[in-house]
Amino acid sequence: MDNTNYQELPTNLAHGTKGTNSFNGFNGTNGYNETSGTNRSNGTNGTNGTQGTNGTNGTNETNGTNGTIDTNRPNGTNGTNGVKAVSALFPTMRFSWEIKSVDAVFCNGVARLNDLSKEAILQCINDGDLRFLADDSNKTLLSEKKFSKECVRACVQQTGQMPLIEELLGFFLVANDETRRNVNSLIKEAISSTIKLNDEKLVIGLLEFLQNDKKIKTLTDTAERNEDAVDYATIDQKSNMLTIILNWCQNIKTKKFVHKSKTYMGAQPGPKTNRNSIIYAAKRNDYERVKILFRFGYRLEKQDSMTDPLKKIELFKALASPAYIVASLENLNEEGTDFFCPVKKCFEFACEANVRKATIPEYKREYEEIENRCEDYTISLLEQCEDLREVETFLQTRNSGNKDTNYMLAILDSRMKFVAHERFQYVLLKKFGNVCFIE
Repeated sequence: MDNTNYQELPTNLAHGTKGTNSFNGFNGTNGYNETSGTNRSNGTNGTNGTQGTNGTNGTNETNGTNGTIDTNRPNGTNGTNGVKAVSALFPTMRFSWEIKSVDAVFCNGVARLNDLSKEAILQCINDGDLRFLADDSNKTLLSEKKFSKECVRACVQQTGQMPLIEELLGFFLVANDETRRNVNSLIKEAISSTIKLNDEKLVIGLLEFLQNDKKIKTLTDTAERNEDAVDYATIDQKSNMLTIILNWCQNIKTKKFVHKSKTYMGAQPGPKTNRNSIIYAAKRNDYERVKILFRFGYRLEKQDSMTDPLKKIELFKALASPAYIVASLENLNEEGTDFFCPVKKCFEFACEANVRKATIPEYKREYEEIENRCEDYTISLLEQCEDLREVETFLQTRNSGNKDTNYMLAILDSRMKFVAHERFQYVLLKKFGNVCFIE
C-alpha cells in the first residue's frame, strides 16, 4: 500500500485501520466513521472505525485530515453499538428520580431544568419517597401553589397512604410563609382527591387528621373543611360517601368531651341554611343528593337582604327546583301546614319568576327558565294520574287557607300550558260543560 498520502504520526489510521496509544485507554469500537487519511491526535484508539456516525454523547476528536468529528462522548463510556446511560457513572445516587434527571439532562437535552425538577419530585412522590422534603433547595418549587396542589393530588391518588399524606401536608404547614398561605387550598385538594378515590377509610382518616391536628386548626377552620367534603361528595354525586361524611360530621358534633373531670356534650346539630352543597344539588334537580342533605338538616330559605343578583338567582332556582319541593314534602311533619301541595308551590314560584322577569330584564332568560320548569313539573304531575278520578282529585285539591282549587289557581295565574292540557280540559268540560246561562 502506498502511504505517501498520509502523515507520519504515532498512529496512522488509513481506511479505518486500527490505531494504538488510545487516549485515556478508552475503546471507541464501532463509534466513528474513519475515512481515508484520518489522523487522531494523542493516539486515540479507533479500532474498527467504519460507519459510526451519529454517535452522540462522545468526546471531540480533532486534528484528522479528511476525517469526520464525533462529538459528545464523555470520558469512560463504551461506544460499542450505541450509547450507555450516563446514570451508570453515578452509582452513589440514592433516589431513582435523581438518576432519571441526570439521564434526561445528558441524553435528551430538550427539557428545562425546572421542569425536570418538578417531574423528579412527582416521580419521588409516586415512589412513596418523601425524603426530598428535607432538602431546602426544593422549597422554592414547593411554594408554587399550582405545583404544590399537583403534589398533594399525586400523593393521594398514586399512593393512597395516610401517613404520606399527613407528612406532605405537615411539611406545607411549616415550610415557609408562602406554603402556609396555600394550606387551605391544599387541604381542599386533598379532600377532593380522596373523595374521587371513593375510599371510605382514606376520607375519614383525612377528616380525623384535620380535626385533631393542632397546627392545622391554627391556620384553617376545620368545620369549613368538613363542609368542603360534603360539597365535593355532592358535586361528584357519590351518595354513599356523602352519607358517610355527614354521619361522621354529626357524630363529631354530638361527641362528649371531658374538661377538668367534667363531661360536656358537643354542639347539637341544627339546621344548616343555604349551604353550597344543597344549593348545588337543588338547582341541578339532583333529587337523590337533595334528599340525603335534607335528612341531615340542610335547608333553603329566602333571603330578602341578599344584594348579589347572581346569588339571588341561584338561591331562587334551588328553592323552585322540583327536587327540593319533593324533598320538603317528604318531611311534611317538619314543615308548616301551608306547604303540602307541590302544585300550589310550583304556581307560586312560577308567578314570582314571572314578576322578576319583568322587573329585572337583564336576567329575563334565567327567570323565564325557572318559570317554565315549574309549569312543566306541574304538567308532569298531572300526567302521573292513572285514571280520570285521580285527575279530578288532583285538580280539585284545595290548599290550606285558600278557597281556590288547583285548577282555579292555574286559570287565575294564567298557566296556559297547564290549562291547555287535555286532562285539564276534560275536567273543565265535565264541571262546566252542562251549565246553562239564563238571560
